[in-house]
Amino acid sequence: LVSAQYLFSLDVKVTPKIISSGEDIIVSTNIKNLGIISDRVDIVVSYEIISEEGELINKSERMVDIRSSTMAIQTSLSTSEIFKLAEDMKPGNYKIIVKVDYQGDEASASDSFYVAKDTFLSKLNKLVNNNQIILVIIALLILIISIWRVIHHYLTHYKKSHKSVKK
Repeated sequence: LVSAQYLFSLDVKVTPKIISSGEDIIVSTNIKNLGIISDRVDIVVSYEIISEEGELINKSERMVDIRSSTMAIQTSLSTSEIFKLAEDMKPGNYKIIVKVDYQGDEASASDSFYVAKDTFLSKLNKLVNNNQIILVIIALLILIISIWRVIHHYLTHYKKSHKSVKK
């Protein structure tokens, strides 16, 4: 912000940096009041997630999500917001812009993240809601079926070759 009375510094971090559509991102924001007055004031903190594709498209068409809230700050403020990404979000680079507004003066900072293509394993992980026990059970079932197929194949071919040797 330009005003020396209230000057805000922002630090924004998005985690995780690589994510699949339909999952959550956490946006951690640290705001510091660097101004000469340290009174407690209300600020409006807003968040915008925008696509980095197609720079020529106007901003409102590229916007994916927007959220804002009023918070009180004296010297510093740390906050985290969770954003659930849409299930149909296209793979690509996205940016989250965090803006602090105090009486019309604005400061902003941003961080980026990448929405990756859904793979079989990520879809399976979503299906079982990140429950590792279910994933272990599925892996064991796949292992048991594979072992059974190898044993069945061995017994089928062993019997055939054993019968031809006896004749």
